[in-house]
Amino acid sequence: MTAMRRTGGSTVSALQRATGLSRSTVRRHLDALGRVGAVTARSNRSGSGRPPQVYSLTVPMALAATGSYPALLEAVFARLQTAAPEQIEAMFPAIARLLAAMHPEVGRIPDTASRLESARQVVFAGMDTSTVMQTDDGLQFSLHECPLASLALEFRELCCAARLVLSDLTGQDVEQSEWIVRGDPRCTFEVRTASKQRQSA
Repeated sequence: MTAMRRTGGSTVSALQRATGLSRSTVRRHLDALGRVGAVTARSNRSGSGRPPQVYSLTVPMALAATGSYPALLEAVFARLQTAAPEQIEAMFPAIARLLAAMHPEVGRIPDTASRLESARQVVFAGMDTSTVMQTDDGLQFSLHECPLASLALEFRELCCAARLVLSDLTGQDVEQSEWIVRGDPRCTFEVRTASKQRQSA
């Protein structure tokens, strides 16, 4: 998304170089985003032969991409007001994988706590959250105010989207134990340590 916003449009090959993803993976993500109107494609007729497709963010997505993750989701849901449920469901894994591909440095951090802390800063930049803390079960942090709470009341998938993005960034199974939209005082995201996961298995 950053590459598309910066250049005004990118080919599959350019997105491959920018993200390190395979050609088929990039195409799958673009197809999912295209189905819900997040990206558009046009032919680049600058050379000979079959012109490559140039993919660009739609106007609401381009504007949101310059802001935070909540702004991005708000723009996505503005386009999904009339979308079918399966379109909504299919789009979030694609967005999560793309955001993770935009921040490969997070996945390279060897320490799980530091990796989760970096993911928290990427996803909830500028928002009121606690830092990552050690708990008896593993690691957790909390979001104290959700700017998308009103949207989340209508689209519960938003809460799942946040966990998907955090999971893809960290390479860990991120769970949620508290939800602001459910009436809890905060949203709390957790990663259980491997030892605790084995004990509960």
